Amino acid sequence: MTSLKAIGPYLKLFDINYWLKQAPHISFGPEVLFIILGAIFILLWGLSLGRTRALVSLLSIYIAYVLMISFPYLSYVNRALNLKYDIEYVKVGLFFAVYIVVFGIFNKSLVKVRLSMKETSTVTVGIISLLQLCLLVSIVVNITQSIFLDRIPDYLAPFFLGQQALFTWFVLPILVILFIKKD
Repeated sequence: MTSLKAIGPYLKLFDINYWLKQAPHISFGPEVLFIILGAIFILLWGLSLGRTRALVSLLSIYIAYVLMISFPYLSYVNRALNLKYDIEYVKVGLFFAVYIVVFGIFNKSLVKVRLSMKETSTVTVGIISLLQLCLLVSIVVNITQSIFLDRIPDYLAPFFLGQQALFTWFVLPILVILFIKKD
């Protein structure tokens, strides 16, 4: 009986009358458009990358982040190139530059053959692409948090901002890949 009391508050989510009462309070503002466009982008990106390249891209994100974090010459590069940007922008630029280079190297190397996902379904590729996009958003948001902190909606901040969110987005793709079944 106590377990029924514990799930009691969640039972209203399955009641149609609850949702009819909530309908006037639901707004379809720019956030919903952003989510729809994001879903379309994920679908197109995942399908255009293909199954094996999606995994190679994910590995490239991990390596690019590690190299960006450990790069000791950020301020030197900023001064040498006479950039007028904040160091956060230089970090994001370095991250994406390293990502593109590493992805290009892995795409032409033996790593691509070893990480083959030929038997994987399109749904799995979509999930991996979604996790990649969330990881990229979390990385960029955490690098530039001093710049974009006031622009991030309060309801999205816990999902992408902070060390816990970044750690979650780093670990979640690994866990998903562990449970991919090869046919």
